[in-house]
Amino acid sequence: MTYEERDIAPAQVSQPIRSFVQAHYANQQAAYYLEEGPDGTFIEVEFNNRTNTTLRFTPAGHLVEKEDQVLFETLDASLQRAIQTYISANFTSAKIYSTEIATTYEGATPTELIELKLQAANGKTGYHQLQFSKLGKLLEATDIPLTAIETLF
Repeated sequence: MTYEERDIAPAQVSQPIRSFVQAHYANQQAAYYLEEGPDGTFIEVEFNNRTNTTLRFTPAGHLVEKEDQVLFETLDASLQRAIQTYISANFTSAKIYSTEIATTYEGATPTELIELKLQAANGKTGYHQLQFSKLGKLLEATDIPLTAIETLF
């Protein structure tokens, strides 16, 4: 999947998005991005707050997803154990690179997922992206390879 993302000015964002940001994140600096990819076009708003929050909207202003980066150690202890059990059984010496709590707003009830990126180990390049439910059940696992950028000298 290929996504293209570019900076946009707040004035290029629809009024419902600006109103939402003003109402919920009034005193925080925001960066706005236009993201285009196979899933459609979205507006991302990133805040450099204590959880590095990212909001994802449709261009019309419907909130689709909220992501908060957290430390793995701050997750519930039983959830940590379930995730660590899965990681230990399926990956040798991979390290947790990042942990996010992602809340999606696509249905009547918001859904909260735990997303982890594991840095590949044993000389391999790339990452493993894992999604778990709040109960520690694996929902999705994806390998994200890193490839060299070809240049001409």
